[in-house]
Amino acid sequence: FASLLLLAELLLKGYVENEISLKEERKLFGGKFLLRKVYNRGMALQFQEDHPERVKCFSLAAAIGVTFCFLVSLFRRKSGFLRKLGLALMTAGAWGNTADRFLRGYVVDYLAIKSKNKKVRKLTFNLSDLYLAIGGLTSLLGKNKR
Repeated sequence: FASLLLLAELLLKGYVENEISLKEERKLFGGKFLLRKVYNRGMALQFQEDHPERVKCFSLAAAIGVTFCFLVSLFRRKSGFLRKLGLALMTAGAWGNTADRFLRGYVVDYLAIKSKNKKVRKLTFNLSDLYLAIGGLTSLLGKNKR
């Protein structure tokens, strides 16, 4: 499951990288979302963008760590479905962004929410970011269901 999510993300990033220009915006879902290309050389919200090697190391360590937790959960009976699902999502998200950092030197972000609020409209993210956020919440819900 995690590998399919990762594949979907890598294919979508490849499409955006090859088919969308840096200043272009396309409306999605009736204009509620925007498709655009933004390069993020740091972590979330460009944090640590001036330290790309540090970001790469942190990203790799996090991806390995969440993958280890996911693999351990697969062999534990006490790990419920939500916990495993959340960790699968987080694994896909972690590797999606880590692969970008090592292959491209930056993360390709491409989704934005159309909003009247300038700060919200400026935020751009990708499926990996969504996988991480939704996976984290799902994993926490699963952990509390024991």
